[in-house]
Amino acid sequence: MGVKLQNIINREIIGYPQLAGSIIAVDAPNIVMALFNFARKNPDGTNAGLILDRTQRPISHLYGLLYRLNFYYNKKIFPIFCFDGRDSELKRQITKDQLKDFRFTQKWYEAALKSGNREKAKEIALSKEYLWQNIMLESRQLLGALGVPYIESPASAESQCAYLVKQGIASYSNSQDFDSLLFGCPSLLQNLSKSLRRKVQGKWTYNK
Repeated sequence: MGVKLQNIINREIIGYPQLAGSIIAVDAPNIVMALFNFARKNPDGTNAGLILDRTQRPISHLYGLLYRLNFYYNKKIFPIFCFDGRDSELKRQITKDQLKDFRFTQKWYEAALKSGNREKAKEIALSKEYLWQNIMLESRQLLGALGVPYIESPASAESQCAYLVKQGIASYSNSQDFDSLLFGCPSLLQNLSKSLRRKVQGKWTYNK
């Protein structure tokens, strides 16, 4: 949703030592897409291009997610990733059914690969019907393979984050927008990795 609440909330700057040992509920769609866009950009803001695998699918989100996980655990922060559930029946009446579109496009993509048409496969992999849903699917698969906990929310990821914090399971919600506050979340973390990259011998790398 991206509700603009920044001018009416109380902010507090805290250091990483204060977060050590904390469990945080991560708004996965928000954070993963931010990581996908972050991995595509050079430090000066110019577009660095997509990182593609041999099947022509972008993997910038996996690259970014691995570094974010490394960052969390090095700071002794323990994430629970919350993913959006399927849209309600009411919402699907006024918006496109993204999951249905993805399943259709996925078959189209696999057919292009099978026929050896890599350019067509790349075009489909970058389409809005395929890209977003595949990013979420592969992010869940990566987290599962690494043993990182994640939740398929019954509704929105933001409401699930708020629920975990209100129940005392997590100490904070982690998102770059404010939507979890609308669901009664009492504490929200933002800008956790402002110093994630640094320059070493003329090249940009990631802090350990």
